[in-house]
Amino acid sequence: MVAVVTGRRRNLFGGDFLVGLLALIGGPVLVLAGLWGWAVMTAVQPQGGPLAVTADRILVMGGAVPLRIDFAGVPDETGGRPLPPPPVDLLVLVDVSGSTRETRPTLLAAIESAANDLLLSGASANRVAVVSFDTEARIEADWTASADRVSARALAPLLDRSGANDSRAMFREIDSVMARARPQARRLAVFYTDGEWVACSSCPNPMGWPEVIGASQALRGNEVELFVVGVPNSLDIAHMSQVTGSPGRTLIPTNQSEITAQFRSVTTTDDGIAAHRARLALPMDGRLFDVVAEDGGWSVGNADGRLARRIQPLRRSPAMFAVTVRPNILGYVPVTYAPAQLRYPKPDGTGEVELRSGTPSILVVSPLFLAVAFAPALGWAALALLSRPKEEPPPPPSDSIPKPPPPPVQVLRLPVPASPAEAAVPTLIVGVGGWGGRAALAVRRHLTATAGGNRTPPVGFIAVDVDSDALSQALAAQPGSQDFPVTALTAPVAVTDANQWLRDRIPDSARPGTVWSGLPLRKYQGASRQELSLERGVHGDRTLGRAALLRWFEHGGLAEALQDGLQALMARPAADGVRQIVVLLDTAGGFGSAAALDIARVLRRQARAAQAAGVIIPEILCIAAEGGAGAPERARRTAFLRECETASRLPCYPRTVLLGSARPELAATDDEAPFDTVMTVSGAPDDAIAQTVVLCDTLLSPRPRRAWLPAMARSAGPVAAVTARGLTVPAATEHRLTEQEFLLRVIGWHLLGGITPAPDGSGYDVPAPSAERLSNLVAQIRAAEPPASPWAMLLRAAAEPQELPAFLAMVPTLNGGAPEWITRSAAASLTAMLCPASGQPPGNSITPVEVAALSEWLAQRIAGPLAGEASGLGAAPDAVAVLQTLAKGFSVLSDSWRGWTGRLLSAASETAAESARLRAATAPSASALAILSDAADDEGIGRRLDEAFTVWLREHGPNANLRSHLSFAVVVENGTPAPVLRSRIGHRADHRDPDAAIAMLRRAAAPVAGLVGHRQIAGVLATVDAGEARRLAETLIAASRPAAGTLLVRPSASDRAAEATIVAFSRTVVEPAGCPPRLEATAYGHATMARISWAAPLPSRLPSHTLPVVQPLDLTAERLRLRLSQFLDRQIDDLPPALALAAADPDRFRSFARLYRGGCLSERPDPWGRMSWFLSEPGVFLTQGDPSLAAAAAVFVRSPPVPEVSERPESGDFSVLDAWTRSHVEPNADAGERLLTLAAISIALEEEVLA
Repeated sequence: MVAVVTGRRRNLFGGDFLVGLLALIGGPVLVLAGLWGWAVMTAVQPQGGPLAVTADRILVMGGAVPLRIDFAGVPDETGGRPLPPPPVDLLVLVDVSGSTRETRPTLLAAIESAANDLLLSGASANRVAVVSFDTEARIEADWTASADRVSARALAPLLDRSGANDSRAMFREIDSVMARARPQARRLAVFYTDGEWVACSSCPNPMGWPEVIGASQALRGNEVELFVVGVPNSLDIAHMSQVTGSPGRTLIPTNQSEITAQFRSVTTTDDGIAAHRARLALPMDGRLFDVVAEDGGWSVGNADGRLARRIQPLRRSPAMFAVTVRPNILGYVPVTYAPAQLRYPKPDGTGEVELRSGTPSILVVSPLFLAVAFAPALGWAALALLSRPKEEPPPPPSDSIPKPPPPPVQVLRLPVPASPAEAAVPTLIVGVGGWGGRAALAVRRHLTATAGGNRTPPVGFIAVDVDSDALSQALAAQPGSQDFPVTALTAPVAVTDANQWLRDRIPDSARPGTVWSGLPLRKYQGASRQELSLERGVHGDRTLGRAALLRWFEHGGLAEALQDGLQALMARPAADGVRQIVVLLDTAGGFGSAAALDIARVLRRQARAAQAAGVIIPEILCIAAEGGAGAPERARRTAFLRECETASRLPCYPRTVLLGSARPELAATDDEAPFDTVMTVSGAPDDAIAQTVVLCDTLLSPRPRRAWLPAMARSAGPVAAVTARGLTVPAATEHRLTEQEFLLRVIGWHLLGGITPAPDGSGYDVPAPSAERLSNLVAQIRAAEPPASPWAMLLRAAAEPQELPAFLAMVPTLNGGAPEWITRSAAASLTAMLCPASGQPPGNSITPVEVAALSEWLAQRIAGPLAGEASGLGAAPDAVAVLQTLAKGFSVLSDSWRGWTGRLLSAASETAAESARLRAATAPSASALAILSDAADDEGIGRRLDEAFTVWLREHGPNANLRSHLSFAVVVENGTPAPVLRSRIGHRADHRDPDAAIAMLRRAAAPVAGLVGHRQIAGVLATVDAGEARRLAETLIAASRPAAGTLLVRPSASDRAAEATIVAFSRTVVEPAGCPPRLEATAYGHATMARISWAAPLPSRLPSHTLPVVQPLDLTAERLRLRLSQFLDRQIDDLPPALALAAADPDRFRSFARLYRGGCLSERPDPWGRMSWFLSEPGVFLTQGDPSLAAAAAVFVRSPPVPEVSERPESGDFSVLDAWTRSHVEPNADAGERLLTLAAISIALEEEVLA
């Protein structure tokens, strides 16, 4: 018996609830309605004048607001009389280059006519000037009011001039002449030219179009109206419209008679002008509004912040002006803080007319604003729902077995804006050393395979290595890409031949203050020539690696190339100003681990110098492979990580690292760490490269980058061990494979009629037609031709010798035209068979190989048996000559066809080889980046190509087929038959050159493959079954160290279905037990999905004396560590960073030691009550809130020197050191740092006594 207990439900929509809900909703609604009503009243209220400002929308829900300024026109203050026109200064510029010679007489007549209209029409204040230009610019007539000086006779010397155009000289004379124009006059400049202004190859410094257009804009900004009258039917309209500022001022005569009319139209005065200059000002508060686009003539004032524009001229008729702004504030906002103003001079010149508008307002709200306004109502409703008692669910049937729920996936979802996909982060990837160069090229190969269309990320690459052969081989194995340029930097011979320069630097390494100070170069004193040859790298020697880098900086070229790469990065547009540099290296390598930190240091200094121009400096990230597991590799890895940890302290303790003296960035003080973030990846070299590819792909996406890097930095410290796994679809590579497949099909099956692999495996071949096939072709042609036609009679004579007399008897009837007649008939017949009509059976067609064989057979038959029999029959010499001409023509045709066939077969072989290389690049891999591709599946590629090809043909007509767009033909040129390829793809053309035809086919392949579209990972995931989906999810969960955090990067989706597929798959990626909640973010591209986990790197407890540390600061710290181990009789593994930095300057540290011994240093509370170290003279705090004695020493050695003082009676406190000496009890962390610092002070004082 089952008892069901039900409780009484509270009426959720009772009276109290509804009253409260209506009150909480009605209040915000009434307030918003009141503000909106008031804004509507101000908008519809008349503004009382000819000038009115209105907003396109009263209620603004975010986004931009178009503003409209209506000008109703002005009354005629002159009593109905038109405004007297201003005087005109007309400058005529005549292009006297060779291309305008024919039309120059008409031009001079046009100038004379226009000048008469302007100067003799009663407006005696008008003036004209004439300037001619070719390679020089000359003033033919300066400003004048005399029509005689600009008559056709006076300008007659211009008729014979000829040359190229030097635009720079022309603009120089324009500025000179316009400087003498009258400021109150209307200034016009009219060019007569064909627009070829940048074609002067002999000019010393010719102008380009950007500079020409800029000079024209400067003239228009100085109130010079520009017009162009073009040479009839010869004018560069696009560039000339940019010169004049408007297509309406670019006049194009179609014949010479129109030149005069167009010159007259330029000087016509518009009687509808109210003022020739006016200024419209729109006072707007820059704190409330941003201008979306400062185009259309608007400018923002620097002093008052108002929007303004010039109006030249202001007409009496009504006009409308517009500008778009974006509100920065919520609520009831006035559009302008003061009325808009339109100012223009009065007609009599006695002052100005000022028109004012009203000041309308708008109501600006946002979804967040509405959410806050209605939050109480939502809270009220949520409280009512939560207070509702839960009903007991009915008991399950007795035979039902509950299934355990799937393990929950803890996800911290990041907000994804609804805007379109963000642009990728501009990135410079620098590969240092052999592994770093290969990793950089692998990232480039991945981007080339996945990026496509307008989503190509802005990435540049630099590869730096001393081993030129390894870098060259890596580059040769990868095809070039214009989207991702690579700068390969290999060390010159002056660096790789270290036998001479390294020995010369040994004395410098012992002298302080030089670039080479501290480097242990003396061990190379007796090295062999082979050991000091760096052509194959630095042999894993970090000291050699850093010495080679310093020599490279000294020789020059490396810092300059890094500067060029940085400038290219800065020039790339960034959506939010963020750019990044990613340095790739192998910590176990010699050159990579030794040089990467200093290369990053130089890039950081160069970026700081560029910051003066107002550019946001890029972040510098490091991805380092952990390298091999042997003792030397582990030692190099530990040394590199220790250098990174020391460099991370630079913001607190700036120091100078001297790398050279040739450039400023080689000798500077660093107050920033070279790397913002250091990530290490483990595994075999290829697996580490695959993880690097995943990391770089993720770093290009803004949202994952913003989510991942701060979280990793907080949890993992300055160096993080990262594990990355990814799934990718090489969409762009498959797109290129489709192009190759289309090209192979067109060449192999459509044009050649079928190809087979060559026996030697070198490419493709076409089987030669059999004798039976040739006999059938001859019979087929004879059946299609009239029996009495010369062409049919020749074929019968060639096949049946008894028909030769009939042919010889026919030749004289053609009156010497037999070769031409027969050749053209043969060309028409063969063309018809090469392009069979729709509906004909396939056997009626002929292939190029068969045409070549048929032509060769005819040439041999005519030149051999037929010619001999004709001579034996006593044929006329003319008939024998006809046979010889025909034999030669068919022989040439046969050779031409064989040339076409051979070139097409070569193109097919090249295409197949490229396809094989692309397929190899997309082969499935078990590394950290799993490639999901059916590129190796011919059926999949073929199916997509068939679908795209069907769509492409359908776009060209309902009955279109490939033969209607592409077919061979035989044409006759100078009496000789020749093959052509007739193409109707894109535009009609006959290709006589095989290479040109193949280039056309390659261009045609792109639009066909474009119809396939780029595959997305969502489309691949939608086609796999549940088992395959689980396997793919497991590949993303790689065995790694315990993770401090994880990030799942999901690809962007083009539609809702793709988004649902990606979300469903991401739920199958279940994090291992014990992992913290993971982050999720949407990537930039469609092709890659990744999972990244990070943790702090495991400490390495190698004996520190084996570390090949080469940085000078770390060398000094290493020596002090060894002395402390001896002094304290215990193993000291690491020094506190502050103590290591303090010991880098032994002299200053001895001064600190003397002051501490003398009691000049003491601990006391600072003004905020925090215990800090105080220096009694000159009375300053060395630390603020930091009780660390090592920190006080580091600050002291980096501070300006202070005068030495006599020791006081009381001495410094050495009690911690004394306690250790007596008992050797292990101190805690704070006391341990104090103990090491006191021991270092004692060592410094002892060394001073010994010295």
